[in-house]
Amino acid sequence: MEEEKKEIQKETKEKREKEKSVLGEIWEWTYCIFLAVVITLLVKNLIFSTTIVRKESMVPTLQDGNILIIERLAQVMGKPLNRGDIVVVEAPQQSTVAEDGMRYAYYPEDNVAQKFIKLFSKTLYIKRVIGLPGEHLVIDGDDIYINGEKLDEPYTNPDREKFPPEYDMDITIPEGYVFCVGDNRDRSMDSRYFGVIPIDKVEGKTSFRLFPFNKFGKIE
Repeated sequence: MEEEKKEIQKETKEKREKEKSVLGEIWEWTYCIFLAVVITLLVKNLIFSTTIVRKESMVPTLQDGNILIIERLAQVMGKPLNRGDIVVVEAPQQSTVAEDGMRYAYYPEDNVAQKFIKLFSKTLYIKRVIGLPGEHLVIDGDDIYINGEKLDEPYTNPDREKFPPEYDMDITIPEGYVFCVGDNRDRSMDSRYFGVIPIDKVEGKTSFRLFPFNKFGKIE
């Protein structure tokens, strides 16, 4: 009887140890997966990530289907943007016009759930910075002037249509904002439509192409 009792106790102990081992293994896997997700999100949102070009707004510089690296660290650290930078911006939902007539890209306040979702996925536009904070920008027909000087823009699509008159403008870009347009002007939704873009909505710069392989390397 005593031996039978010891045997039952032994089996119970072994069963508990096995259960602890299984739970410990589950916990280790859960911890590793959680850590991997956190590291991935930190890298994706703070250092670099990739994006795919959609449609033709940046032709001839970029083509539909190109895969690019987004460099985020400089933006996270607050380094200033430069004219000519190709940037990735969060797509505005619409625009709003201030009392002084300035048009601003509009981004509604996200709730907690929306902010969490945007850690994984959000709609992005790829554009080129042509106007910086404090600069006087004039669009006159097909020409763009910054502080009275006409921009030389060899990167634009030579086959583009001329700017229609309704896109003529004369503005001073507010502090904290940039004016961004696509290189393929007649195929681009950009600051001409939705207004100046808050710098904090710029996700990062892109200057390196991963695909197609025959164009792998620095974007010229």
